[in-house]
Amino acid sequence: MWWLVIASLLFLAWFAYQLLGPNPPIRVSKQTTYVTEPLRPNGLPDYREYVRDKLRDGVTQENNAAALMWQVLGPGTGSDAVEPAEWQQIVKELRLAPAASDTYLTEPAIESQATVVGDWIYRNSPEWKHAAAADQSVFSDPLLSPRDLGYESISRTMSAPRQTGDLQPLADWVQANNSAIDLLVEASQRSRFYSPLPPRKSDDKDSLLESLPMNSIMRYRAIARILVTRAMLHVGEGRPAQAWRDLYAIHRWARFIGQRTIARRTIGRHRHRRHRLSR
Repeated sequence: MWWLVIASLLFLAWFAYQLLGPNPPIRVSKQTTYVTEPLRPNGLPDYREYVRDKLRDGVTQENNAAALMWQVLGPGTGSDAVEPAEWQQIVKELRLAPAASDTYLTEPAIESQATVVGDWIYRNSPEWKHAAAADQSVFSDPLLSPRDLGYESISRTMSAPRQTGDLQPLADWVQANNSAIDLLVEASQRSRFYSPLPPRKSDDKDSLLESLPMNSIMRYRAIARILVTRAMLHVGEGRPAQAWRDLYAIHRWARFIGQRTIARRTIGRHRHRRHRLSR
């Protein structure tokens, strides 16, 4: 029993020393990380700059899809909007031409557009006219507000063919934004995607890039919704070639997401090397 107690105490002492004892400095080399430069002032790898350099390697104004994307979509609005300082950096580094805020393209499923669509349905849908004739109180139900009805209707039009008369305000939206949507299709045919990382924050001491900024990734979702909305209109009106062009552009935009995964592979390799070294 005494031998067992002594062995347990020795193990606990060894464990405490490993956990709380002095740690030798990690030497940045191929034995500890794949990233040996650039380095931060504390001597550790600057993963942020490494990822940025990798993402923009070989990128030009002519082959960069992000340049056209930001030109069409702008900084965004609401919770998806980029910070003003970040937007200024994007404009400067990608050399974007100045534009008025009301010229930027937004996806169809936004509050203002949803309200317009919902109001149109109330006035023109035979089903809603019949419901109103039977019971006017249906319009006082908060779950049936024009905005919510518009959101639901726009969402459904993204998954089924339709014609102009089925949802006239959405068809008008497509018609008014055809030129901007064409630029998104053109951008999808480019070979690279590079968007500047947000400026480093003053309290960002380590910057190990545990996650990537979501600004451009959220734009991919908006682009997909914009393109599929127009594609369903093309299908419903018998234009399969134009519909396929828009749908194919969505798949090409998906390729650019893969160009944003360098950071995860880098950090994963770094952790593997660190863990192997500690063992």
